[in-house]
Amino acid sequence: MRGPGLSTITFVEGERGVLVIAPLISAEVVAAALALYREHRGERPVTAVIYTHSHVDHFGGVREVVDPGEVAAGWGRAPPSAVSD
Repeated sequence: MRGPGLSTITFVEGERGVLVIAPLISAEVVAAALALYREHRGERPVTAVIYTHSHVDHFGGVREVVDPGEVAAGWGRAPPSAVSD
């Protein structure tokens, strides 16, 4: 789904819920995206969020997606074999 400007949000459905990738720029924008998603796909809990990078248009709406007090934070690194020239 495309947000304002060039930012996008991606929903990946799993067995236990939805993974949200890059939760847009603000709570208002991501609320509209979630409402549209749920209108077509039904109510599913958000079980994970991935920040792709540190630009605000890719993480600013996270507080609308999950409660920060209920999040286990962590990070991962792609193995060298995941990147090619």
